[in-house]
Amino acid sequence: MSSAGPISVIVTAYNRRQYLPYALRSLEAQTLPRDRFEVIVVKNFEDKESDEIIRRNGWKEVYSDEQWQGRFLLAGLEEAKGDIITFLEDDDMYREVRLEKVYRGLGSHAMFYNLQQPIDANGREIGVRLRPREPPRELEVSDAREVVLYNLDFNASSMAVQRRVAERARLDLVRKSVDTALAAAALEAGSIRVVPERLTLYRVHSENTSATRGLTAEALARKYMEYYRDYMALREATTSKVSRELLDFRATYFGSILCLGRGIEGVEVKVRPLKAVWLRLRGWPVNRGAVLGSILCLVPADLVRALRLRRFLLPAGEEPGGSAVKAAKVLFVAPSPRRRVHQRRWAALNASVPGPSLGQPIKDRGGLQGRPWVPGPLCRQRGLPGAQR
Repeated sequence: MSSAGPISVIVTAYNRRQYLPYALRSLEAQTLPRDRFEVIVVKNFEDKESDEIIRRNGWKEVYSDEQWQGRFLLAGLEEAKGDIITFLEDDDMYREVRLEKVYRGLGSHAMFYNLQQPIDANGREIGVRLRPREPPRELEVSDAREVVLYNLDFNASSMAVQRRVAERARLDLVRKSVDTALAAAALEAGSIRVVPERLTLYRVHSENTSATRGLTAEALARKYMEYYRDYMALREATTSKVSRELLDFRATYFGSILCLGRGIEGVEVKVRPLKAVWLRLRGWPVNRGAVLGSILCLVPADLVRALRLRRFLLPAGEEPGGSAVKAAKVLFVAPSPRRRVHQRRWAALNASVPGPSLGQPIKDRGGLQGRPWVPGPLCRQRGLPGAQR
């Protein structure tokens, strides 16, 4: 065992100073003995309070102004000496026992994954739901569909991987999707051990990387475009079937939204292609209401009115925006009989539009069927990268 210990914690902070001291103090409070872990802090600023915590603990500090999150993380990985690599984003924190759980729980698995406890900007625990479904017990996952079902490629602060997995992940290719790059590499290298304990405190605030509330349609489209490009780049770089299956799904999810929504250049969409989302994602454990809501965030308001969706999807007097995701879920998750009323209206709209029904059960197999999704003419018109059909 090296003097640095078997665990390397890579802390990343880009531009945000206010939360970093809390993240570092959560590492000071760990129950795992100090000689069994090292800390590398990658940041692009100086901060008196954070720098003092780093200095008094003898932790490493790395400066980087790289804007791509994957390459920013790589700056810390190059300095890491441990056999286990785990991550901590500046706005998150660890429970006191997390590193001890990782140390004892990773074993021969490629990745250790734990759940999150949401907190607000002031550090108070809140009841926000971060995923539609949580694992009911401890699991060993080696299938892409289970990764999607439980959203296991979310929040790098909840991940710990074998060093070989971190080195295999093509972090140099990703602007934002570090979490998915790590999960894909873990699927390629072995299995993911999922522990249903809330060992990470996940801060919910307006500057979250995944936050969409308050964004304009153009800003949201740009964000989705970055995710889509990440997934396509990662897909091209791997030969693993199970990793490609995960990346195919993520690319399909965001690519379909971009093609059917407003897109980068504001090309209008047709009514019929809206149904393609359900056909492409059928057979995957995805919240279809959330997909529709994301599309409504991007499509022009006059199109929403033309589709006659507004009267039963959006609150009276509101235009498509952040509330559309929540409103769209009424189709699938609202209590009866309200849900039945909305579904009847949706069925009536379906009947007026040619093509297969959007109401196909999610349990039906189909969707990608092993074939990667690539952009068609409409998507290429909007500048989406990818192979020809």
